[in-house]
Amino acid sequence: MPKKIVPALTGRTVRCILFDLGETLWTLRDEATLQRLDTAAYERVLAALHSHTPSLSPTPTLALCRQIEEALAGYIRNARRQRAYDEPDFTLATSEALHQVGLSHVTAELSAAVFEALRVSSSESRVPFPDTFSTLETLRARGFLLGIVSNRNWGGELFQQDLQTLGFFEYFDPRCIAISADLGIRKPNPDIFLHALNALDVAAHEAVMVGDSVRADVAGAKKLEMFTVWKPSRRLQAALAAEPLDDALQTDLTEEERLLAYAQQSATIKYGASKDDMQPHLVIAHLHELLDIFAELGVQ
Repeated sequence: MPKKIVPALTGRTVRCILFDLGETLWTLRDEATLQRLDTAAYERVLAALHSHTPSLSPTPTLALCRQIEEALAGYIRNARRQRAYDEPDFTLATSEALHQVGLSHVTAELSAAVFEALRVSSSESRVPFPDTFSTLETLRARGFLLGIVSNRNWGGELFQQDLQTLGFFEYFDPRCIAISADLGIRKPNPDIFLHALNALDVAAHEAVMVGDSVRADVAGAKKLEMFTVWKPSRRLQAALAAEPLDDALQTDLTEEERLLAYAQQSATIKYGASKDDMQPHLVIAHLHELLDIFAELGVQ
């Protein structure tokens, strides 16, 4: 099959391809599995609450644990809107969530234990897309360096173990994996991309970023003049179906253009991001489409 020509690649040498994780290399498992894992997490939260403060009031229940998780998610969202480039202090965020649901005598130790109890194993809750590993294998065989840049609440050794269990260490050196929870910074902060690029010893203009977020992945990488590839998520497609575009954006657009316009519109409303900053160089539906673009090392 002839290689697809992408004008923005003309004259550009590509040595490295960075990937987001969620809805780029993997997706969530079925709803029944996720519910089972959530219930197990709530039971761990109950155990942590009883272990640290046996006489907590109100008496913790699974329903209260769900409220804690929801309050924590809301606090984190608000913190990220105020400081878009930085991760919040997750222990402090959990403490605020515990107070919000009415729990008293909350210590930093308890908050840290509850936050960790809410961790859901990625190796159990995520599944790689069918073409993920075959695409990564071919790109590596063609000589491309590979890295990961991902925004996540939980990182550390346990997350590294998840990546290894899922098979990602076959393609990615752990030193070239930048996780926001570990670094304290998050996309679209250019520094998190540079963390992976520096580990790979690659200049930003020789790198590609592939991800599902026009704000985090596209706008963030473009700040460093990286080539950007947008892979819209199925969640976005479902959201567009449920909440159509403004009438002014409906006319004469292809399905791909409608998805992009919807994603840009949503990010502009939430974060005030610039549409031009969120304009990717390339849009793909499936990961294996990268193989038609990056046929060999040093694509020009």
